[in-house]
Amino acid sequence: MRKPYVELSSKVIPLTELKNNFSKIIEKMNMDNQERILLKRNKPAAAMIPVNRYDELMKMEERYYQMLDQIKDKNENSDI
Repeated sequence: MRKPYVELSSKVIPLTELKNNFSKIIEKMNMDNQERILLKRNKPAAAMIPVNRYDELMKMEERYYQMLDQIKDKNENSDI
């Protein structure tokens, strides 16, 4: 099984700390525009990303699928 990808530069936060300081952690995450890795029993359990980074990822995903559709259309219309 593949190990989760956790950058060394990511901020790692235990779930108990998140529960106790949720608003502050969200505010800090958005200020420094850096993801957070959430730990459960000292193991990566989830990731949080600032909303602007999420928007960027969604736009990239949309462009990816548009490119796939264009490639598919070109292949269907080719005379090969």
